Amino acid sequence: ARLRWRCHDAYAAPELADLGTTSRGTRVLLNRLLVDADLVLCLGAIEPHLLLGFGGGLKMILPGCAGAETIGKNHLQGVDPDHFDYVGVDSERSPMRLDLEEAARKLRAELFIVNAVMNERGQPARFFCGDPVAAHRAGVAFVRGQVALSVPEPADVVLASSYPMDADLRQSVKCLGNSLHAVRPGGALLGCVRCEHGLGEIPIPKRTLPYPALRLLLQLIGKERVLPLVRRVKRGEPVEEVFIGHFGLQMLRRNHLGLFAPSLPEDTGRRLGMVRTFRELDALLRWAAGRVPERATVWVVPMGGSSYVQPRA
Repeated sequence: ARLRWRCHDAYAAPELADLGTTSRGTRVLLNRLLVDADLVLCLGAIEPHLLLGFGGGLKMILPGCAGAETIGKNHLQGVDPDHFDYVGVDSERSPMRLDLEEAARKLRAELFIVNAVMNERGQPARFFCGDPVAAHRAGVAFVRGQVALSVPEPADVVLASSYPMDADLRQSVKCLGNSLHAVRPGGALLGCVRCEHGLGEIPIPKRTLPYPALRLLLQLIGKERVLPLVRRVKRGEPVEEVFIGHFGLQMLRRNHLGLFAPSLPEDTGRRLGMVRTFRELDALLRWAAGRVPERATVWVVPMGGSSYVQPRA
């Protein structure tokens, strides 16, 4: 009761200050309260992130307290047909991370982070506090030692569990992106997703093609034309939906995608288009078996929501 609080509104133009533009062309619009502050304390967690490489650090400022235009431009830094999945990538090679750190440094305030690091079960294992870049990099190194996985070669099938990110579909499907580098192109990437609270905020497209037709279309147009397709279909929608659409369609172009999702409505897969959903595990496995060699190789990732498979050199 002694503390004042404010819920940031990315669309409230009068509450935003223009601090210039980053070297990557992102106009830096941040909440004016940050501009007036002497100290900005960022509380968060460092965990595998599909676009940043790892979360935490100055992510609480951008996108956390930035304007919608700034958030959109920053998110699209990582939309690349060759590197659409950045999970586990070094911060120095993450264009979105470098862009947001440059933007945050335009504040005159002292910046300080308090970041938790979770183990593979989602339990706090250590805290990293201090300089927002140095402490974050140290935390990333620790996370790698906790949850990074390596495989000697990609398999025909990968079966990943969403545990411990089981809240909803938006969180649960991270297990697919986290495990992408364990499956060969053309193989089957399967998720067992708990989705305790249903779909969550994952966007359901207004219209889509049936799964086989959509995957065939993506293979025909090639990876370079996926983003223009998404931009056209998502015109007028929030930029995060452009990123999510691009990420999902690039995965579908690369691999068959299937989910064992007994808590979701039966028509979820049909409505999404880019993934097949099943309410019986045996049905998912039979479907996958028809799309891979008879003697398929398989990797199983039991904690796919918090661990990640490192890209092979």
